Amino acid sequence: MAITDRDIAAMSARERVELIERLRGSVPDQPRVPGPGRRGNRRRRIALGVAAVSSVLLVPWVVYLAFHLPERHLAPNWTLTWVGFDIGLILLFALTAFLAWKRRILVVLTAFAAGFMLLADAWFDTTTAGSDGRLEAILSAVLIEIPLAIFLISMSLHLLWRVSSLLASTVRPGASAHWRARIQSDVLDDH
Repeated sequence: MAITDRDIAAMSARERVELIERLRGSVPDQPRVPGPGRRGNRRRRIALGVAAVSSVLLVPWVVYLAFHLPERHLAPNWTLTWVGFDIGLILLFALTAFLAWKRRILVVLTAFAAGFMLLADAWFDTTTAGSDGRLEAILSAVLIEIPLAIFLISMSLHLLWRVSSLLASTVRPGASAHWRARIQSDVLDDH
């Protein structure tokens, strides 16, 4: 039996994924891709609720801090704070290098997180530096931290775009990925 392009275009997303898995020889007798499950929908609703409530609750907190934090504060555990932060950054860089070397998709997450931590590092370095270290902090931010952060974040977004394009073309032939693309729950739901 031959399958034409018209047959493939008429298939649902679930049928296309099932066909791809069959062609790879990895489909058992039972279909592996279920329809949207209650557990996946429940997780989505919880994540959406937590993110929405958190973003709303942070607004009054930031306003409160803006008016009530002192201009100067002697921070206890200053060394522990910065050494701990930099150790976290080292771990993210090492994990990003390892995942890139192994060609693992999780590199998208670690590269983005490392880039974001570099931006936070640049921000805190420049805003907390005393007059004697301010120039060094600004130069470090402008010449090292921000360009490296831009590289890591743009690399992770580029990889995400490529994977999204591949998924879109797998699910809908001829489709391209867009940042507004919806996640297809019948494809990405728990198996």
